Amino acid sequence: MKMKAISIQTMYLPKQFTAKELAYVYFVWLPTLFGGLIRVSKDDSLKKVTISFLSLPLLKLVRETDADEVIFKVVGGVLSQKEGTFSFQIVDGELITALSDFLPRLPWPIYRVTQYPFHDLVMFLFSQHLLTLRLIA
Repeated sequence: MKMKAISIQTMYLPKQFTAKELAYVYFVWLPTLFGGLIRVSKDDSLKKVTISFLSLPLLKLVRETDADEVIFKVVGGVLSQKEGTFSFQIVDGELITALSDFLPRLPWPIYRVTQYPFHDLVMFLFSQHLLTLRLIA
């Protein structure tokens, strides 16, 4: 049986931002964390997003919906087995981000002590970044 991961975060919602705008903010903000080691290539409509470490594609995402909830399907990259979703949605005045049904390529014990806590750290840092946006929202 293959173990799938789920990671859900509740974050401060800057006023006047939609889920689509916050997803865009996330993918613009992400490369600023690592001094250029992590790169994000995306089109303006956020239909396709690739997160890379230098030139190695870590995750490839394709947006599935244009509704109030923004859902990206994991379709490739060296960190995944092409399964899972990464979503942004607004519920009761908060931003909810969720990595769901994600099937990591790493063996589960290694994933649990490396990639999983790294994802949680990145999402925590993004939640802190959103707090700075309240000053301009």
